[in-house]
Amino acid sequence: MRQVQERADTVTAIRTARSDSASFGAQKGFGQPPPRRQQRNAAGVLLGLLLIVFSAVAVALYAANVGHRRAVLVVTRPVQAGSVIVSADLGEVRISADPALHTIPATQRDRVVGKAAAVSLVPGELVTSGQLSSGPRLAAGQAVIGLSLRPGQFPAGLRPPDRVMVVDTGATAGGSADTSATPFSPAVLVPGAEVFSVDVAADGQTTVASIITSQSLAPQVVEAGARGGVSLVLLGGAGPG
Repeated sequence: MRQVQERADTVTAIRTARSDSASFGAQKGFGQPPPRRQQRNAAGVLLGLLLIVFSAVAVALYAANVGHRRAVLVVTRPVQAGSVIVSADLGEVRISADPALHTIPATQRDRVVGKAAAVSLVPGELVTSGQLSSGPRLAAGQAVIGLSLRPGQFPAGLRPPDRVMVVDTGATAGGSADTSATPFSPAVLVPGAEVFSVDVAADGQTTVASIITSQSLAPQVVEAGARGGVSLVLLGGAGPG
């Protein structure tokens, strides 16, 4: 009887020890099955999908910003107020669309070329409609004449809208006075004209000065200019009309 009791006590002690060991293992995380491989794969797939969605959104935003950029006109060379804008004075640059800037699209270059600058333009600034002369470039009865001048035939620093006197010096087409003819006294062709533009010619040796004068005086100025016998004299103040 005593042996039976001892065996029962031994079985009870073994069961108690096993129960305590299982409880300790549960507390420490022992005995739990590892996470399934399928669960880990699903988490990786979800992370990959999130990265793809984020990349797609970033690309879409970038494309949207690029799509709103447009080519507009920019000043590439200094242009004095009153001077005629030529194609070489303009360039193109792409900027984000902003209606508040009132910029001029590059496709409208022909609309700008040939107009007078209402204000002085500096390289790097965007061309806007407010920088262009809104009124007619020439009043009724006026004409623009281009004169090819050499150093000494015009004062240094000549620029629009200076007032000048146009003088006929009687030179020949070759640029020298005709000594075989009767001595010629310089004559005033135009008492007061406005400088329209001043540009260096392609040869780099002459300067093309365009002046505004009346249509009635234009023929004689053109004739004298063809002989190379025209000089410009800078006038102080507004000058005569």
